[in-house]
Amino acid sequence: MLPPDASTADVRDLIHRYYASLFPKTCPHCGRGFQTLREYVEATVPAGRYISYDVDAGHFAPERLVGTYAFANCPCGDTLALGTDGLPHETRLALLAWVQAEAARRSMAATEFLDWLRTTLRQQILAESGPPAA
Repeated sequence: MLPPDASTADVRDLIHRYYASLFPKTCPHCGRGFQTLREYVEATVPAGRYISYDVDAGHFAPERLVGTYAFANCPCGDTLALGTDGLPHETRLALLAWVQAEAARRSMAATEFLDWLRTTLRQQILAESGPPAA
């Protein structure tokens, strides 16, 4: 669960841990395997923006969540997605409320803030210690 006074670092860590739990992952088009989130981030290129269909619709506390997705292109050209579908409903609602508040605090549109969050998360993943994935 997301604490009420969550910082950007708290949220990045929560999303990082969740996305890392989705691996290993395989591209359905070419069969390329991504053993870790870091390997995935190193090998893929962001496609489009970090999109929250709930934010786009102006729904920051919907009863029924649509979801938030980070699309990326595999080296083969196929588009892959990491989504928030597996997070608990309460956590997803808390994240939407946090995005709304944080974007307002920074005088940014929520969609712009989500893109910034994605960029900083990818930077954090790439900066992790250890050798680059093979």
